[in-house]
Amino acid sequence: MKTLLTQKRIAAELLKVGKNKVFFDPERLVDIREAITKQDIRELIADGAIKKKPVKGRRKKKRKKKRGKKRKLKRRERKTRIRKIRKLRKYIARLKKLGIINVKENKELRKLVRASSFSDKRHLEEYLASLKKDLSKVRKEEEKEKREFIKKKEERQARAREKMKKLSKKRKKE
Repeated sequence: MKTLLTQKRIAAELLKVGKNKVFFDPERLVDIREAITKQDIRELIADGAIKKKPVKGRRKKKRKKKRGKKRKLKRRERKTRIRKIRKLRKYIARLKKLGIINVKENKELRKLVRASSFSDKRHLEEYLASLKKDLSKVRKEEEKEKREFIKKKEERQARAREKMKKLSKKRKKE
């Protein structure tokens, strides 16, 4: 009895699938056995004696995280945490300087910040509000600093404009 391995290989090549995905119609096995050339198999494919098996659900290959990727992620997370902690500590120092919190409260807040109890500055402010601390002084101070910053920036820009005017006048003279 002749096997159909050659026909299966040729059909797989023509259908552009693997050998396991080629289906032979059991009623037409005699015709398939007689098919020797690629052209014969093409005709059988057109007739429907040879078909592609349906594709089952394909799984995407999951890419593993390598050591370098993990290290970079860990480093990035650590840097963001450090940035957040520094910002909160600076805010606590300002509260202490303005006399809103005392030394004992300062120490307690710094411990809480280190333990990542606060996600951001607003969370810390809510906690202080629950302790009945008046933060209006801090807000006024922040607004004042912001106004001063904007004023200094405008002054720098004005000086830069004047400098550019002087340079352009010099160039025109030359």
